[in-house]
Amino acid sequence: MKTLSAPELRRLIKAHNVLTKITIPKGAKKEDLLKLIDDAGYKVNHEAKKITKTRKGKQDLEIDSSINLPDAPAKATKEEKLAKKKVTAEKKAQARIKAAKELSDKAEALKKLKKVKSKKPQLTEEDKKMISEAKKNKNKNKKKSPPLLLGDKPTPPPASKVPFKKAQRKQMNKAFNEKYGMNIWDALKIGKDASPSPVEVKKICRKLKLQNHPDKGGDEETFKAIQEACEIYVDTILGDGEEPEYEISPAINQKQKEEIGNYIRLYSAKAIKKLDTRAKVEDAYDKGQDAYNFIQQRFTKQDGMRFVKQREMIDWFNDNMGAGKYKEYIDTEKLLRRRINARLKQVDKANK
Repeated sequence: MKTLSAPELRRLIKAHNVLTKITIPKGAKKEDLLKLIDDAGYKVNHEAKKITKTRKGKQDLEIDSSINLPDAPAKATKEEKLAKKKVTAEKKAQARIKAAKELSDKAEALKKLKKVKSKKPQLTEEDKKMISEAKKNKNKNKKKSPPLLLGDKPTPPPASKVPFKKAQRKQMNKAFNEKYGMNIWDALKIGKDASPSPVEVKKICRKLKLQNHPDKGGDEETFKAIQEACEIYVDTILGDGEEPEYEISPAINQKQKEEIGNYIRLYSAKAIKKLDTRAKVEDAYDKGQDAYNFIQQRFTKQDGMRFVKQREMIDWFNDNMGAGKYKEYIDTEKLLRRRINARLKQVDKANK
């Protein structure tokens, strides 16, 4: 029958409710530990790994003189307690006095600073002359605008551009172009760079409608086009409290197009078939996943494109990369795992 080792016996003694009170001497061997347990009125069950009681009832523990139990701490007397209280009270009083001194020092320092700041520097007559001459020279160096001649008009300040909903106007202008064969700027006879206010556009629209009214021999189609172009222009102007749309920078647009093009090219079925070793195939899968995540992050990041809906992403693909590119991009991501697994099997067969 196997008996418990000295470390196992130590663990059992420490885990026991009564035997934990006994301090085990350092370097005690297995026999010493068994004797200690036996003297305490317990025995060791080696098979069950337990310490069981041998005698019933409460019995005093007979412990060897070699085992030193810690002495109980002596209770402090009333005089000692009072002395301790006096010491703590004195310490607190000293701390308060120190804090009061620090506060008074700070207050005095602040008063001195205020006095120094309130005192104005006394200028001599020479200093005053120097300051007055510097002011005169400053006024002389100012460039004056040339006087207006007879018939000249002062140049007005450049007109600020009226903010508008770009995506909505672009979409509506596209539908307008398909319907009438021209854009809203051509219909209203204003330049694309010009951005007149709603009041100015209505004035332009009124003049054009009078010129092209069917009752005055004008074309009915052009009359309708002018009316619709005016409505589109006015409806797409930003109202009070509305924030302008976020504009995607051309650099980000170009980077995204290049990244997507490279992703579709490098992880297509043809490209994966060219990989001839297992390491290259596995590396291609990891790099493909990283490339896809990077592209998706740029679509949704605050410093990127800020797309929230999938529809916005699809519209971007249609406008920048063509109608079929979005499907090709999604299919590349979906089929990447399948293509990689198929190629791994082929490479393994070829290497056998």
